[in-house]
Amino acid sequence: MTQPDDRHFAPLHRAWDADEAMDGIEEIVDDALEHLHPDSLWPAHPDDEDVPDGHGSIYFGAAGVIWALHRLGTAAFEGPRSPDLPPRDVAHAPTEPSTRRRAGTPRVPAGIDHAGLLGTALRRNAPWFAEGPYPAHASLLFGDLGILLARMRVAPSEELAETIHARIAANESLPTVELMWGLAGSMLACVSMRTMTEDARFEHRFRAQATRLLAELDDTDDGRLWTQDLYGQRLRLLSAVHGFAGNALALLRGWDWLDAGQRASLAEFVPRTLAATAVPSSSGVNWPQSLPASRPIELCQHCHGAPGIVTALADAPFSTPSFENMLVAGGEHVWEAGPLRKGGNLCHGTAGNGYAFLKLYRRTDDRLWLDRARCFAMVALDQVRERRSALGRGRFSLWTGDIGTALYLRGCITGNAAFPTVDVF
Repeated sequence: MTQPDDRHFAPLHRAWDADEAMDGIEEIVDDALEHLHPDSLWPAHPDDEDVPDGHGSIYFGAAGVIWALHRLGTAAFEGPRSPDLPPRDVAHAPTEPSTRRRAGTPRVPAGIDHAGLLGTALRRNAPWFAEGPYPAHASLLFGDLGILLARMRVAPSEELAETIHARIAANESLPTVELMWGLAGSMLACVSMRTMTEDARFEHRFRAQATRLLAELDDTDDGRLWTQDLYGQRLRLLSAVHGFAGNALALLRGWDWLDAGQRASLAEFVPRTLAATAVPSSSGVNWPQSLPASRPIELCQHCHGAPGIVTALADAPFSTPSFENMLVAGGEHVWEAGPLRKGGNLCHGTAGNGYAFLKLYRRTDDRLWLDRARCFAMVALDQVRERRSALGRGRFSLWTGDIGTALYLRGCITGNAAFPTVDVF
């Protein structure tokens, strides 16, 4: 590995150890439960600047941790199996200790009031979100929409589905067309809802929002791109969280809800734009944060750069030789860059980058990518342990903290590449 800048480092390669990975998951879960308070939830981490104690959001608050604890304790095998695991169908979380550990399912005590805790998170998040830049938006990661989805997952009800539908509808006329705050996030919410209800309105809402999203594409010299109206600026962002890749992901997740013309358009412009905007590196390709590229092309993390773009697009149900080469070249760049110094987290850490390898393993069936994912997993676990030891407690958030790393560790045990709260909710 080589490092393009001081954001990355060359790791000491430790052999993959599934038992240690499972121990790491349980350490993270135990630490979270030890520091949970039923009213004040979790303390904020010093690295999450300006985030208050007891913050409630999915992104760096309590709702994301509660959702992850529920998922870790109950989710069955999903997606492609690790070659270390025999093929099998599991309809519920395994309970026998050896099977449970091989499934990456930690001990999570029964009796946790996930729904009640999510209600507390929703209440605590509301005043913080109301003071933010987009208080009217149904934000998937910062606002009430993601918290409501998490609550629907753990305690579904028709009343809750009605509330979620109303919040999704509120995004249709608002200007932000990206995943974190706006339209792409509410489209992902529609897709998630179809696993929790048979209400056809979510398909209809997705179709309406997809039509608007596609209509807002601009034809440029760099392919078809969206112009994001974000934080007082108009930018053509490319990233998985704020830009092209995140919007394309939302459309891909609802592929079977698109009409034939929309599918054909998506299958044509996604590979073309990906190739037109790629910037070669010594090992593969990376992508700039925005176009025109006014800043050095140096970020290589899930939120900006090759990792998130590969992760967002690697499940696409279409293929061309150029598209496959672009995805693999992006993965090679992530590998050569090495783990991130920012920590083991999802958004801008080692675990988030590692999901690109899990996605490529799923797409190519090449064991090399699983091995690389597992290499990053051991590094991410070391990073979590080091920082927890230094502070005396962990970082209690999903996208920026330890529980996201726990989900990644389980993905490396099972071979499941689903990115939390984006591919699965």
